[in-house]
Amino acid sequence: MRQFILAGNVAYGSSLPLANGAVAFTYLNNGVTTIDSDGSKLHEPIEGNLMLGRTADLGPVVLPFFNKHFTWVKGEYQAATTFVAEVTIPTPEEYTDYGLTVVVKGKKFNERNRWDATIHTGANPTAAAVATSLAKHINNNTIGHGIVATVSSAKITLTATKPGVDYAILGFDELLGVAVTVTTTGKPAYGDGEYVKDLANKAAADAGFEYTYNDAELYGGYPIDKTQVAMNAGGYTIFTLRFAEPRKVARLDKLVHQIIQVAFPTGAAAISTFESVLKGIQGVS
Repeated sequence: MRQFILAGNVAYGSSLPLANGAVAFTYLNNGVTTIDSDGSKLHEPIEGNLMLGRTADLGPVVLPFFNKHFTWVKGEYQAATTFVAEVTIPTPEEYTDYGLTVVVKGKKFNERNRWDATIHTGANPTAAAVATSLAKHINNNTIGHGIVATVSSAKITLTATKPGVDYAILGFDELLGVAVTVTTTGKPAYGDGEYVKDLANKAAADAGFEYTYNDAELYGGYPIDKTQVAMNAGGYTIFTLRFAEPRKVARLDKLVHQIIQVAFPTGAAAISTFESVLKGIQGVS
């Protein structure tokens, strides 16, 4: 089972009912639901809950929690990087073919991922002229591969139009094996709005929702308020919790492992408290 919680930019819950967007661990204290403020009450493998406060008309989200086989990791927001590479054209030969291939990494099966740019030199070619011609051909297909080529003398600089997309630049014909210097790798963001939306969609089925393509129309904004997510330019800090939930009634006591991911807007007051509570649950100072 997998669940996802999008917390608000508020402090860790201190009283019940929780404020909208507040998160807190709770346990039963003589039959009364009580907040565990430091993780000490859930240090032993007893049953508790992880709660998310919402507006009164919606009510809180309550997810069962057990301190058994419990592990957690923390991921902090990292912005996407934009791919940049350079290729220097060597001294060309007359009446010869020169080519570069732009390869888009990460495409799915049957999606186009390669675009070729090739030229044939005439008499007395120069490296600068070859570079200019190849750049022109590459830019003619920018709409397909997402690379823009610029030229300075014999050097071609290839820059992605979108961050987070990675490429390989390969030479062929007379440029086979040409040195390509990748100055910046195109790495996708961790913890941005799109990343958080994807986490929520992946957990949708275990929350009882089958369709997520038109989620705003079907479920009134489930799994998250996408406008709210897009507004948080600073990204999110994400905690991934994994634990085992024992079966109380079963012939075989097979553990069912659960995953809960909690995303906080970067800088939220609850982040440090939530982390210290997780350490307290593990008995780590």
